[in-house]
Amino acid sequence: MRASIVIAPLLLAACTAAVADDKTSGNANVFQQYVEKFGAPGPEHKLLEPLLGTWHATVKTWMDPNQPPQVSDGTLVRKSVMDGRFVQEDFDGKMLDRPFRGCGVIGFDRAKNKFVTSWIDSVSTAIQTSSGAYDSSSKTWTFKQEDTCPITGKHVKMRDVLRIVGPDQQQMDMFRQLGDEKEARMMEITLTRKR
Repeated sequence: MRASIVIAPLLLAACTAAVADDKTSGNANVFQQYVEKFGAPGPEHKLLEPLLGTWHATVKTWMDPNQPPQVSDGTLVRKSVMDGRFVQEDFDGKMLDRPFRGCGVIGFDRAKNKFVTSWIDSVSTAIQTSSGAYDSSSKTWTFKQEDTCPITGKHVKMRDVLRIVGPDQQQMDMFRQLGDEKEARMMEITLTRKR
């Protein structure tokens, strides 16, 4: 994780140095231009503010879509970080009757004009990343990701939908489509604000 944090700024700095060496490019200050154009939070970051707080999570997980879900509880804490650029979330609960911890980041990449997320947890060694859009009429974010299933080797499509139901309630639904199979809901998380 720390390596990823260091690599991204280094790549941007390397790009800047390469352009600075090329006196004919006319773009000797790419890094400064990037920071000025895309560095400050924008109106999209304000849309993330209702996510902040401490939430009770009721989690339903379907290991088999034809069977009843497993139900567990947890706590999700979200806070604003990096001067409003990102929302950091920390989850503590259970999965498969075992302790489960996870943390993620939600933000808006102004250069790509997309909402972005990342997630790590205590039952995997993977970093999940996805991007998507916000629908203001339904107060809903839809994030998508495609990958290869490490168990089956099949192509997998993932779709996560986060909806603001009200000031004190949110709903997250996670869907997966493995290969040619029909998309199935894998998880439903109901978040209720703790007072």
